[in-house]
Amino acid sequence: MTKPGPAVDGDRLSLDSKALLEKARQEAEQAEKAKNEFLANINHELRTPLNVVIGMLNLVLEDETVSEDLRGNLALAKEAADRLFIILNDLIELSNLEGGRLAIDVIHFSPQMLLRDILLQFEDQARAKGLRLHGESDGHGEAVLEGGYNFIILALEKLLQNAVKFADEGRGEAAVRVVTENKADGPWLACAVRDNGPGLPPDILAAQELFRQGDGSMTRRHGGLGLGLRLARNLVAALGGRFGLANLAGGGAEVSFSVPVKLAEKV
Repeated sequence: MTKPGPAVDGDRLSLDSKALLEKARQEAEQAEKAKNEFLANINHELRTPLNVVIGMLNLVLEDETVSEDLRGNLALAKEAADRLFIILNDLIELSNLEGGRLAIDVIHFSPQMLLRDILLQFEDQARAKGLRLHGESDGHGEAVLEGGYNFIILALEKLLQNAVKFADEGRGEAAVRVVTENKADGPWLACAVRDNGPGLPPDILAAQELFRQGDGSMTRRHGGLGLGLRLARNLVAALGGRFGLANLAGGGAEVSFSVPVKLAEKV
């Protein structure tokens, strides 16, 4: 016959559980504080001097007396520095978003205004790479909407950044589409960015490992951590929107999202 075990003190068990929860809370707060301090150091110790490096490289590249061989090496250094700067910005913005430190700025805007603003940001980059960059809108391009414009344009920026990066130099193409959709719960803004690059690998399409860039050859050609894609997805989620990924039949990829907006009387 089994002997009964010692009686369990319910109050003692409850106190132990509370102590464990409090310890876990304190550890989480310390981890968050350490992450914030680390990102603050990234912002100051890495991004600030990197700005100087990029500025000096631009100045040297403008010097017509620089030899072609040296100019080619400097251009490679500039490309690497620009890529690193993008990664650092994505890390900081992603941390600010996930930590609740990035506020939604609700303003009046039109789809045409959004399209114009995002295309202007990438006009020079596309021209330098020999890409065809164009935008598409519908008949409601001048409609006045109200929504989280800073989150919407930042999400588009991250997607177009990838599209320009992955499109093949000299014969690539990237397109941005912005349209309004009327649904049962009100108007939505639908945006999509497509390119004619190598397409998205299966793990990215499954949205399971957004930090992965794909296979080894892709990483060597384009670099990056997939942070921009994750940031865009989280920005859309913060607005209560939907996010989608797809490879195109003729080659390339399309990343799309839609977010709820309101109709406004004036901009």
